Amino acid sequence: MERRTNSGQAREQVYRRRGNFARDSDQSGDHQHRAEEFARIVYGHTVSAMQAGTVFGYQALASGLLDDQESDAELVAGLRWTAYQGCERVVVELATAGGAPATEPGGVRAELLRDQGIIRLRLDDLVTSTAIADRVVERELVDRVYVVRSLDGDLYVDIHLGSPVLARASINRSPAEVIVDLRSGGPELEARPVVADSAVVVAPTGHEAEYPLIVEGYARTFEAAVVLRIRVANQLDIEEVTSAADYLVTWGEYRFEVPGGPTGNVEVFVGEDSPEDGHERGAHFNLEMG
Repeated sequence: MERRTNSGQAREQVYRRRGNFARDSDQSGDHQHRAEEFARIVYGHTVSAMQAGTVFGYQALASGLLDDQESDAELVAGLRWTAYQGCERVVVELATAGGAPATEPGGVRAELLRDQGIIRLRLDDLVTSTAIADRVVERELVDRVYVVRSLDGDLYVDIHLGSPVLARASINRSPAEVIVDLRSGGPELEARPVVADSAVVVAPTGHEAEYPLIVEGYARTFEAAVVLRIRVANQLDIEEVTSAADYLVTWGEYRFEVPGGPTGNVEVFVGEDSPEDGHERGAHFNLEMG
């Protein structure tokens, strides 16, 4: 047994425009071109920079900047789900350090990670704390929402998807909010995170992997200690321990890199040992290692 311890140009500018998914919102006569552009963007492929108002009079979700104004937001105050005009809507509410509603969300980036079944909102650098760590939604399109502190110290919000979606993101000012609207559509999700009470695994995706094996996600384990164990036929082969970026305030990002190990079918565990009875508490999943 091993035991190791380790502690652009393709970017799419997204403009703030109001509208909806309906075809009749396009008044320019160039509907087919816009529909194709919209599909390329929400499916996650690289496309040329959008011009204001070219996507059904609204912004589609791309990997890009939603806003670049100076922010007064320092706190995630709430996570809200609602039905809106035939969509499922997730709203991230932002507040000042004193808890009052903020007026400007600042530099927020949105990404549709189809290979992980996640929409990720990277918040402004000034947003450093949160009053809420997660929310269980369990609707058709939205399963759960997490507020995560990255290894760099920044906060992001992960929306776990329940089924394939078309998505769009926008911001609101006074009060400052980040809004994601989703409706059913698009290609099948390639994978979904492995979710447990104290740990979430977002990579590797799928059921097959190779070395070096990257295992990453976020956890809320005691004193931020995250354990990775790899077993073959119930026999422990590899054990590593690392530290998550947070645990007291919210979910903390972690990352393991295993340079080599057993091949074939392995069982992977990520989480912690229960302080009450010593049993493993976290995410279990199987991989076929090449």
